[in-house]
Amino acid sequence: PCNCSSVGSLDFQCNINTGQCNCRPKFSGAKCTECNQGQWNYPHCNPCDCFLPGTDDSTCDLETKKCSCIDKTGQCTCKVNVEGVRCDRCRPGKFGLEAKNPLGCSSCYCFGATTQCSEAKGLIHTWVTLKPEQTILPLVDEALQHTTTRGIIFQHPEIVANMDLVRQDLHLEPFYWKLPEQFEGKKLMAYGGKLKYTIYFEAREETGFSTYNPQVIIRGGTPSHVRIIIRHMAAPLIGQLTRHEIEMTEKKWKYYGDDPRISRTVTREDFLDVLYDIHYILIKATYGNIMRQSRISEISMEVAEQGRITAMTPPAHLIERCDCPAGYSGLSCE
Repeated sequence: PCNCSSVGSLDFQCNINTGQCNCRPKFSGAKCTECNQGQWNYPHCNPCDCFLPGTDDSTCDLETKKCSCIDKTGQCTCKVNVEGVRCDRCRPGKFGLEAKNPLGCSSCYCFGATTQCSEAKGLIHTWVTLKPEQTILPLVDEALQHTTTRGIIFQHPEIVANMDLVRQDLHLEPFYWKLPEQFEGKKLMAYGGKLKYTIYFEAREETGFSTYNPQVIIRGGTPSHVRIIIRHMAAPLIGQLTRHEIEMTEKKWKYYGDDPRISRTVTREDFLDVLYDIHYILIKATYGNIMRQSRISEISMEVAEQGRITAMTPPAHLIERCDCPAGYSGLSCE
């Protein structure tokens, strides 16, 4: 006998070779005694209804957007920092549930003053940019020993450096553009936004030793905890205007001075420490070999501030609002 389920099968027939019964739409299994993926509570087979951003991808079918769950309870398989039957809320001490976070939610940092926080609401992105009178930027060497504006001119909309003149003052390549003071200081609200700029260069050869130097260097921190963090990007090609948009979260940032073979990424705590007080931001100006000219334009950094959320000004995410104890204030109790 086929032993097909009276509830789940269409008829009591089965394939004589495999024993597979013919199941009704909601049911599966050899005897039609299980619910399909994405359903639970046999024989009712209710949809699991897992919240996708908080659910472990490996339990989901990305095409149908359905995830499997435990048959007896309907419990979905949550990402590490997520809880709830449907995986739709952050665990205590975590906040800001989002699909692209592999952990689901971020840890509350709050400078160690508390472990409780939520995502700050009512924030919108604004942009820090160059002021109209800031028509040129200085170039510095990597260690900031020397700085120069020789050979640097403004050709709207770009800042252009003639490398032969720059090299009369700076001797140790690679050289970096140093962003002005409005990009420095207290920048916790830049977390989760983007740093954007456009670069262009002319050189005799596409690659040189400086190809492997970091694209962006940021130094900052609390008085007791100064860090230098770096970001690598694919090198631009000679004579091609290249736009970079770098996410201001710890993902893909490394520690300055680490052996490049080490894949240690910056922790969220260290990244926020750097944003607590940025000392400087450097953007690489040296590419290729025997370089003639370097240009930079369209520099901006997104920062969040209180504002009216509209279709044109979407909300800023990923900024924590901590439940600060007495004696502390600020979104991160800073």
